[in-house]
Amino acid sequence: MWPSRVRSAWNPWRISCLLLLLSTLQCTVRSTSTSTSNRKPRPSYIGPRDRFWRHHAVHQTLIIDGVEHYQTLHTCLHTSPNLTPDDFHSLSLIPSNRTIGRTILENPDSKFGNVVLVEIVNAMTPIHVLAVQTLASCIRTHIPSLHETRPMYLELGYDIDPGLGGNSPTHLAPLIGIFLPEVVEDMFRVMELA
Repeated sequence: MWPSRVRSAWNPWRISCLLLLLSTLQCTVRSTSTSTSNRKPRPSYIGPRDRFWRHHAVHQTLIIDGVEHYQTLHTCLHTSPNLTPDDFHSLSLIPSNRTIGRTILENPDSKFGNVVLVEIVNAMTPIHVLAVQTLASCIRTHIPSLHETRPMYLELGYDIDPGLGGNSPTHLAPLIGIFLPEVVEDMFRVMELA
């Protein structure tokens, strides 16, 4: 049984938001007739997957708007009451209960149709969800310029909110690679499984 602090972070709304966010890291589409062994190796001119954030992680520096934020975010993440040192250790564990669920095909009548969507059961572990939520909270606190609130009625040009809802994103996709590389590596494993 997961601890109550992890269970409270594990609700469908939060999970769908996190999966949408993490889907911006990389989209993978392949044909059902193509096996993993037939894939071509990654071209050398593309470079390693961490090429955009490796410098920040190695040199422990993150300058945004002329202000150094690496140590502030690192301290916030590691002193948060939500995550213990054991939780950081369990971020690198690979779950054994991850499987392929449903697939949605472009042409469902064709036996060898192109895969448009693959559902991965247990794609994210609850501790990964909690770690990403904690990082998002630290970013909202210390770098508010990476968080915005977009009410839908303002986007549509209304003066009064008729109850349309909205969107309040925290832009943290590149920061996950700097502060939670284990989560990024696990997401690449999920994409390889798909």
